[in-house]
Amino acid sequence: MVKAICLSRVTKQKQGDVEVVPPEAETVTHPANHKNWRLAFVLLLVDVILVVASSQLTSSTFNDPRYKPYQAPFLFVWCKVAVRALAFPVVVLPIWMLSLLGKKKDTFHNLWKHCTEPYRDEGSTESPIRAKILLRKFAPMCTAILALQVTWVVGHVYAPSSIIAALGSSAVAFAYILSWLLLKNQMLIVKGFFVLVGFVGIGMISYASTVLAPTIVSASQLTESTDTVHLNETLTSQISGLSILPTTFDPSSIYIGVVCGLIGAVSVSAHMLAFKKAFRDVDLVQVSLIITLVSVFICTAYLPVPIILNVIGMEPWNLPAMPWGTMIVSWITALFSAMCYIQGLSLSNPFFMSLAEVAIVAMNTGVDSIARGIQMSSLQIAGTVVVAVAFVFMIMPDEWLSLNLKKRKLAIYIIGGKLRYLTGGKASK
Repeated sequence: MVKAICLSRVTKQKQGDVEVVPPEAETVTHPANHKNWRLAFVLLLVDVILVVASSQLTSSTFNDPRYKPYQAPFLFVWCKVAVRALAFPVVVLPIWMLSLLGKKKDTFHNLWKHCTEPYRDEGSTESPIRAKILLRKFAPMCTAILALQVTWVVGHVYAPSSIIAALGSSAVAFAYILSWLLLKNQMLIVKGFFVLVGFVGIGMISYASTVLAPTIVSASQLTESTDTVHLNETLTSQISGLSILPTTFDPSSIYIGVVCGLIGAVSVSAHMLAFKKAFRDVDLVQVSLIITLVSVFICTAYLPVPIILNVIGMEPWNLPAMPWGTMIVSWITALFSAMCYIQGLSLSNPFFMSLAEVAIVAMNTGVDSIARGIQMSSLQIAGTVVVAVAFVFMIMPDEWLSLNLKKRKLAIYIIGGKLRYLTGGKASK
């Protein structure tokens, strides 16, 4: 019953608000009928909305003129990771309750043994969970995820969400490079070309965002043409604290956000490789437990950082001034976006669900342009399009990009620094 409810095996997960795609295009072995695909499509749309909402609310937390006194990104990171620790209860409790309603009653003990199977000796569900196994599997992942969360949040402090999202989508390109260099994985030469195309798009976005700083219609500029008292009344009369206002970004500091976005993309790719190596065959509830354990480990090790920053005065906690409503909603939407993504993945395949990243970049760009008054340069828009196109080709299954010559598949790879091609299932020089 447990394995039936858990659906199919999941070969990737999502951390932060960035889609985590395996370096190689893998498929989920699940009989995908029309009902599953319709549900997966709905989950994809919900995932896109939740990720964009989380990104924009995070940006509002640090840049909205109503919340300017609040500047505690490292405390924000700890709280966000703490909320993500709820992933396992959110997933496992409904599954356990459904199993109790079935004909075969499964105990929570049986479900727990299934969830912790990846941490025991191979092929055994009764052996004890070993600290050595936990350390080996989780230490690289926790390091990468902590770096991702810090750079993602700090990036939103200094740059618009559209820039962070566009740079974040380049994680697949970095993953291909790292898996080729470190794991000696094969790389389809067509995908290698689009990896280079993706880096060209990253360069265009970075140049347009730093050298050609975006033009911003900010609240401070509005005060020059509007009476200050009237502006304050307008800001305080917002019906909802979640509304988005024109936002100020210092053009001289946007480069910090760009650097954080790139470091975050590298962190995602490092996590992708660490996850792929540590957990090759896990399902929905096992992935939720992984997210919870990673979050608990990070919260425990990272807690002294915001406390020390508060004590020395570098990041004071002004609790009454914190925009709690905006922050809590951003943390919850980030958590449930991950759950929607994982469930959608179990019903479809990685390529389909990864298309959400393109929609996320486009929607964030639209929100920044329309709601925040950020006028994107033509070079930045072009760079975003280039990265999006390269992203789609990089996540395509290899067989879609193979050449069909005389009814024989021809796929050209770069293996170990040398050119190889596979034809008829055999490798040749």
